[in-house]
Amino acid sequence: MGKSHTETAQGLKPRKSVQANSQEWIGHEMIRDQVADLLVLQNYVIEILDLQQCEMRLREDPVSVKMVARCLAALRDHKAELVATFASFPASNKDLRKPSASMAEMFVGLITKNRSRELPAILRDDFSFLSRVVMSYTILHTTALGLRDLNTARLTLEHLKQLLPLMQQINILVPLLVERHLKGAHPKMDGTSADEAAANISAIWRKCRGRPRNGANARVRKSAA
Repeated sequence: MGKSHTETAQGLKPRKSVQANSQEWIGHEMIRDQVADLLVLQNYVIEILDLQQCEMRLREDPVSVKMVARCLAALRDHKAELVATFASFPASNKDLRKPSASMAEMFVGLITKNRSRELPAILRDDFSFLSRVVMSYTILHTTALGLRDLNTARLTLEHLKQLLPLMQQINILVPLLVERHLKGAHPKMDGTSADEAAANISAIWRKCRGRPRNGANARVRKSAA
């Protein structure tokens, strides 16, 4: 059985000191800045998910409550491990970044304690927030691999392994919530729409996973060249 995420984070040791402005120092600074950016983003998403738990429509549905709670628990665990990763870098004049005005504008007003919204919209927003976190992890993971920071590369990969399945589960849950919401206004609607939609979406995920990895990478590289 593999090590837990917490054990992985606790195993991090401070990095050796390197000469200022050397290539290794510049690499550390780049990764350190990306970790700081990701922590700022995580702070926002954690706060939003925490506020969501006060929404009555969410609290009325045990499955959705559990889904949001799982996402929140994962992000909190990941944040603690990223803070440890940040602290393992050599000392720098830069501290953990404070939320920027642009990012604040992006999130402000989306979720509040008293805002009444439908469940599908709540989970839709959660999927969007997680998607942004996942993309930030993808950037950090790729940077860590490229600069041979294997500790950060391993940690980010473990976090991605937790977050991506959560996103897929939201994909499956949302059609069920939409169907339930529609039945209130259209009692005679087709009762199989949620199952059909979930099956169609799952098929797309499976098709994406089933494509030859090297061939797909080659196509992306060619189109980006």
